[in-house]
Parts: sequence; structure tokens; C-alpha cells
Amino acid sequence: MSRYKPKGTVYKLIFADPEFEGLEVRAKSISIAELMYVAGLKDSLAVDDPDVAQVEEMFKIFAKALVDWNVDEEVTDADGNTTDVPVPANMDGIKKQEVTFILSIISAWVDTIATVPGFLEKQSNSTKPSLAESIKMDDL
Repeated sequence: MSRYKPKGTVYKLIFADPEFEGLEVRAKSISIAELMYVAGLKDSLAVDDPDVAQVEEMFKIFAKALVDWNVDEEVTDADGNTTDVPVPANMDGIKKQEVTFILSIISAWVDTIATVPGFLEKQSNSTKPSLAESIKMDDL
């Protein structure tokens, strides 16, 4: 029998909140174990006092999966001039952002990964595409 290596998936995240209009984020899928960890921690953030090490691990998992984004930050030079510069799509860039912003992105990412693909859903006569079918995915 020949061996098979699954291709990784990259998701383009779509945000319904008008506050995030124009935000583009692409992130890779993760293992089931990582998904269960991040999803469980994401849900507990609203009700519990999470362990700082666990939260940092969640951010590390996301940083490893983050492919790119179009997030900018305003930088002021010595003369007082301001310029928008890209925020790197890595842990250093994530740490520069407000926690609610990053948690919103992580929530959308986890929800996207955890969505059951459209082909597993019951067939319908609807002409509207399912949410899963509307998510644009690229091969790694």
C-alpha cells in the first residue's frame, strides 16, 4: 500500500462584525488535539480565570497557524510624523494587539475550523451555498 500525506488547509477568515470591515486574515488548520485545547480554553475565557500559561499556549498555537493578515499599526518618528506600518503575522505582532481583537480573530478561526463541511450536511433544495461552501480555502 502506498502512503498518503494529507495537504494542509488555509482558511480565509470572514468577519460579520462591521467593526472588522476590511480585515483580512488567513490561517492554517490545526490538529484535532490543538483544536480541542484552543476551543475549550476559548470557551472558558468568558467564565473562568484562565491560567496565564494556558492563554499563552493558545496564542502560540494561533501564531503558528497565522499565515498573513493586513493589520497595520501607527508609528510616530522622532519628528512627530506618523506612518502606518504592517504588523508582522507572528507572535510578536499578536502581542502588540489588544486582547479583545486577537480573541475575536481566534474565535472566528476556531469556529471556521470546527464547522462541519457542507458535503456532510443533509442535502437540501436550497439554492443558497452553505456557510462551509462559502469559506475560501487554499492548499498550503
